[in-house]
Amino acid sequence: LPTMLAKLADERKGYQVAVEKSGLSSHGTRASIAAKGSVIENCGRIEQLTKDLDHLEGKFKDHATGLSAAIEKTDIADRFKREFLQNAEIGRQRSEAAGTEIYALERELIRSHVEMCRILARRQWTISDDTIMFHTDRDLASFRAITAKLQSDQMRQRALMSAQLASIRNRRERPAAR
Repeated sequence: LPTMLAKLADERKGYQVAVEKSGLSSHGTRASIAAKGSVIENCGRIEQLTKDLDHLEGKFKDHATGLSAAIEKTDIADRFKREFLQNAEIGRQRSEAAGTEIYALERELIRSHVEMCRILARRQWTISDDTIMFHTDRDLASFRAITAKLQSDQMRQRALMSAQLASIRNRRERPAAR
């Protein structure tokens, strides 16, 4: 079981590295836009994140499925094994529901960044001081809408992650309260 968790953690770290390499965290900032070629180069890397996320989600589901098989193989009394399996199934269902929501939101964030890339890649803008000045009202309105959606989705993402961490802490603390 610890090996399975370590592998899943490694997969997650690999995805985080891909996110950092894509420039997603600084995407749409003056510094990232001003760097020569960055908009178009990062668009491709950001689009690749969807595939990376699909891979990570698949590993997450494999892990959840493999947990029951790993418990079945353990050398413990059947009554304990049944209890572990029941708890693992409850945990799997909760984790899968939360994971599905988190992965769906992550996909939305990626889609918004890709759309932002498309607007910026048209190069119908200039930078004046620290402000992006769009040449068309349509691009300005689209960029603002995407920025607002990103901010809203990022707040939702933080809330989901906080709720998931709280749930994990609660599960850890419950046995101690017995």
